[in-house]
Amino acid sequence: MHVAAIIEWGANVAGNEDLAAGLLQCVGGGRQLPVRAPFDARIAGVNASVIRNPSLVKSDVYGAGWLVALTPADGSFSALPQGEAAEGWLRKESARWTRFLEERLGFQAADGGELLAPAPWLIGEEGWSALASAFLTV
Repeated sequence: MHVAAIIEWGANVAGNEDLAAGLLQCVGGGRQLPVRAPFDARIAGVNASVIRNPSLVKSDVYGAGWLVALTPADGSFSALPQGEAAEGWLRKESARWTRFLEERLGFQAADGGELLAPAPWLIGEEGWSALASAFLTV
């Protein structure tokens, strides 16, 4: 993953705005994905470590791999799922992801073994577009 720039500390962002100015790039084939603000907010922190070492996003996703800290601009963030509702949503999305891969990769995903490469690299350009549309757009 390559991280060239993240919106600056203190900036105001609108919900669904690209936080990394389109500059987060997956290493496998140079495919790009926006990282969008989940709600209107102010950038309360930017992780300089990720800018220096983008591999942290993958290697320490729940630790040192964070990108930005957000301070909500209003109460709209409270509409996001929380607690058990968030866990249920995540389980449903995980099942949807598994079905998506099984449809795209067939037995490679269904047999329970490990994939030889990350799934997004194996699904081709059409599959990548379908993945982005199905999982990464608002």
